[in-house]
Order: sequence, then C-alpha cells, then structure tokens
Amino acid sequence: MMSVVFWLVLVAVEGTATVDYAWTEMGHNQQIVRVITRDKSCPDINIDGLIQPMKPRSDSPPPNFDIQVCECELPAGAQKVSVGDKTLPVVGKKPKRIAIIGDTGCRILNVPGYEILQNCNGAAGYGTPWPFPAIADAVAAGNPDLIIHLGDYHYRGFPCPQGNKGCAGPAGNNWPAWEADFFAPARNLLPKAPWVFVRGNHESCQRAWLGWFYLLAPGPLSTDPWQPEQCQLVSEPYAVSFDNLKLLVQDSANVPYEPGENGKTAALVAKYAETYNQLNAMASADSDNWFLSHEPIWGIQSATTAKGLLLLQLQLTLQAALKKAQGGAFSPHIGLLLSGHAHLFESFTFRDGRPPMMVVGNSGTKLSPAITPQALAQFKMLEALGVAPDDFTSEDRFGYAFADETPAGRRITLHHLDGTVSRRFLVTDKKLVPQPAK
Repeated sequence: MMSVVFWLVLVAVEGTATVDYAWTEMGHNQQIVRVITRDKSCPDINIDGLIQPMKPRSDSPPPNFDIQVCECELPAGAQKVSVGDKTLPVVGKKPKRIAIIGDTGCRILNVPGYEILQNCNGAAGYGTPWPFPAIADAVAAGNPDLIIHLGDYHYRGFPCPQGNKGCAGPAGNNWPAWEADFFAPARNLLPKAPWVFVRGNHESCQRAWLGWFYLLAPGPLSTDPWQPEQCQLVSEPYAVSFDNLKLLVQDSANVPYEPGENGKTAALVAKYAETYNQLNAMASADSDNWFLSHEPIWGIQSATTAKGLLLLQLQLTLQAALKKAQGGAFSPHIGLLLSGHAHLFESFTFRDGRPPMMVVGNSGTKLSPAITPQALAQFKMLEALGVAPDDFTSEDRFGYAFADETPAGRRITLHHLDGTVSRRFLVTDKKLVPQPAK
C-alpha cells in the first residue's frame, strides 16, 4: 500500500497526474475546481461527460511550494463534475445549509520572551489538542451545501521549539506548513461542498500571502506573481450570487488597526471606501445579502496584559473608510455582517439599524480571553459600539456554525466542539433574534 505524508486524499484520474487534494470554490459569480498534484502535468476533468485537461494556475509555483495547483472554471449549469473517480460538488441555485468557520490554524508563536504553542499533534502532556481536525469532520458530517471560511488558515509562522512534541512539524510560508495547517485536517471537508474563501490577516503581504494566492484566492494571478511587490494589498471585491442569497466578499487582510495620518494609510482608507461602494452597489434588492470580511468593522478584541484584561474596539480603519463611502453606511439591502479575526464567537445587534454582526473566529486557533461583564463596563465597549447589553453575546469555546434556511428566515446555530448546540439566532429585519437552543 502506498504511504503518503499527511494521509493525502488520492484520486485516480483520466490523465497521468495523481491528485492529492481536490475541491470546488466560488469566485465572482463563478465556480472553480482546483486540485493539488505533485506531478508535472495537470489531470483531466470530467464535466457532464466532457473530458478536458485542467490548466496550471501558474507557470511556476512560489518558492518552497513543490506542488502544482491546477484549475478549471465550470460552465454555468454544470451538473456532474469529477476528477478521476472523485466526484466534486456543484452548488445549487438555493443553498439551504451553509457552514461557517474561521481562524482555524494551529498557533505557533515562538519569539524571545513570548510563546503561544498549541498542541497541533494532540500529544499527551501538551495541553488541549488543536481542535480544527475534529471541527472539520463535524462540519462535513453536517452535510452543508456551501462552506464559508472567514480567513486565517495559516498560523505556523514560527518553528516549534526543539523537543516539543505538541507542535513539532513544518512551519513557515511553505507548502508543508499550509498542508499541515489546513489541507490535511480538512481532507474530508474539502470535497464535501463548494467553498467561499475569505482572506485573513495571516494571509497578508507580510505573512502567508504566497500560499493564499497560489492555493485559495479565486481571482487570476498577476504577471510574475511571486515577487513581493506583486502582492495585492486589497484584492478586488466580488459577489457570489444565488437565487435566495448574495455573498459580498471584501479583502481586509492588510488593514491597519487605526487609520493614522500617513499617506500609505490614507490611500488604504480610500481603497477600502471604494470597496464599500462597489459591494454596496452589488447588493440585491431581490435576495438576502451577507457581507463577508475577515476583520470585523464593529467588534471586540480581548487580550491579557500585565494589568489584566484589555478590550479593544474593532476596526477603526474600516470604520473610517465606511464613513468616506457614498452615504457613509452599508446598503440597506445588506442584512448580516460576518467576520472572524477575534478568536471568539461574538454577536451584535445595533440600536441604529446597522446590519447585525457575527464573529466566528473560534474554529481552531488558540482562543482569546473571555469577555467579561466587568471588562465591558470598564471599557464602556457596548456604549461605544451602540449595542444594548441584551443584544450582545460572546463565547470563548471552540466551535462552528450552520446557517439553515427556514420559512421565517435564516437560522444560525452555533455548535460547540462536542456537537452540542450553544445558541441559535434568526436573522430577520436587521436583527439577530435569539431562539431556543434546544
């Protein structure tokens, strides 16, 4: 029997290539099939009985990515798609069940005087095992029609300390680290349903941008794409349209926390204002509209300091950009904001009619400290965000969410790692209305 590192998913193909991973992802109103192979040639793809070769995503991979990514845009109306004996999912016109995850990678931060080392390997004696492999399998078992990942796939940016069995393994901006952090644990989930991938700040131009653009970004690559100056600070926004829902996707990977007064930051504020104008214009009056961005424009970041728990309001640069957009607000057709970044679950319904906000950043990476009522009062956080105490919730437990279509609207259910239901909300009339969890 062939032994393959990280339990690769092997697929026999019509061509000569052996496929390690295969999935379907959504771009701007398009579906794209991607595969990863270690061979020099791309495999064939079968679309409704028509066999054709897939194309390399790039003439050459980025440094330290000894794989080839191949892709094929699916024609509208495609029904049956396969690569070899592996059937790949095609999204329908009305996805009824949508899975939502975010911030999934295994945190390895190892700098002088400061360490955050998750137990990536589940080794005894090294703390709580990294939960994303179990979460990925649980989401797959839930049979979603579509999967949204809100960003931050790659957390193994530093080498694990020698002798630590919990985090021993690959690290850095390379294929082995990307495989260990996302592809291997998601091997059962990748082919389960089409994906919407959102770029996170861990995929910024200072971090794991090479893997993001080669592996997951839906748009075409630039000429000579692996030169640092070719890294896109803000990718073009796009929409994913269904009959019953439109997803509006923003790239907030490189946004600074505060707008500042220097020219570079001012240019970014102007660029983000432009993306708000573009996405507001894409919002449809004939369907629900959800706005997806890794950084929450209104949210709470918690951190532990020498003086105790610190709460920071998110995200000041994006708030400044929205104020500069036409109308200074989201389109009235946008009914929900979805983000990650804060390593918790958070939900907000705002007093002034802004779209409600949900943060799902608790799907794998080390959790942020719990947000306590005392800290909320101390930092006057809810007053600053315009949220009544009863309209805010947060949890510091690992989990994931499903959004199910119901006659009354989308019902979002938050699940803990063990599968138990923690909370339910009905998304209706610019509110997250709590529902019985049982």
